[in-house]
Amino acid sequence: MATEVKYIKDSNTEQMFHEKNMIVDVLRAKVKSSSGRLRSIKLPKYIFFRIKADSTLSISIKEMEATIDGNKIMKNPVCENMQEDNAAFEGWAICLKSWLTNIGKVELSWDIPSEITLKRGSSEQHYNRFCYRVLRFKEAYPEWFEISNDNKNEIEKFAKRFNEIRNNAYSKEPEHKPSHSGFGETDMEFAMANDFSSIMKSHFNIGFIDRQFPVGLKKADKQFFTGGLSAIDLWGTKDDVLSIIELKYIPKSGSKNIKVGIISELFLYSCVMRDIAIGVIHEPSTPVVKETEKLFYKNANKYRKVCAYMLANEYHPLVENKKVFSILNSNALSSDMPVFFQQCHYIYNETTKQLSITE
Repeated sequence: MATEVKYIKDSNTEQMFHEKNMIVDVLRAKVKSSSGRLRSIKLPKYIFFRIKADSTLSISIKEMEATIDGNKIMKNPVCENMQEDNAAFEGWAICLKSWLTNIGKVELSWDIPSEITLKRGSSEQHYNRFCYRVLRFKEAYPEWFEISNDNKNEIEKFAKRFNEIRNNAYSKEPEHKPSHSGFGETDMEFAMANDFSSIMKSHFNIGFIDRQFPVGLKKADKQFFTGGLSAIDLWGTKDDVLSIIELKYIPKSGSKNIKVGIISELFLYSCVMRDIAIGVIHEPSTPVVKETEKLFYKNANKYRKVCAYMLANEYHPLVENKKVFSILNSNALSSDMPVFFQQCHYIYNETTKQLSITE
């Protein structure tokens, strides 16, 4: 059953809903003018957007009642997967700022989750990761990104808790489990790390290509971020440069999972790897199995730059904008270890098994 969201029918919410629709209309017109095509653009259900009189874009994440499989719960995106549209505040901030030229600053606010919400599944780990993303996003873009006064204390408290953090490690090397529904993203990832390793190493200027670098942080040997499958799709190094790649494979037919969340994912992963390199996050307390990861931790303090690539055969229309990457690369992380973002496209022919990559 699809998730049903119930908006609280007050005048303030109704006005925000109206303003969000107006923004969608402007975005659709701008994308059509740029690409020559009418593209489907939707803003997430749980985030409200408003452009204030001083040209500040207000992004407000709301906790609201939802019905899932017939059950009513309070749903808060700050406690959920960051790549979903409702939680990807970085993606929306960057995309809307790049397309709507009248936006100056961006202010983020959110409903702090209740204790009941935090105790549901891995909600607390998702929320810790959300607070980390807000903290690092503010550090990266201090000139135009603001945290609401109602939420500043929450991030200040989180910053004090973010200490003695270690990364996690897989107990065994991740297996490749082919998709049962035809060639899928996992298959594409495995092929790039193996069959097309020479193409990948050449294009991204890396000495080796590997897959599934875990980023499920721990504190006092307990999960602090979500663990399990939380991992960077592809990565490699050369000299003093660390390269990470967020991969998306969009099939020609069927559902198209194209989201602005790819920006949020890539931003998080680049920050975690950067923090490991500069010693803010420590290596796992449990044994590291893979030789490439052992080498990474051994040389972590030698890396001087992070190159963060998104690699897909199709992107969300709002991500297809050079200004997106101009804004991403205007970050203030260059003082000790710069992070460089880049978008790449690939074409894969399933029949001939051929791969080509372009900028």
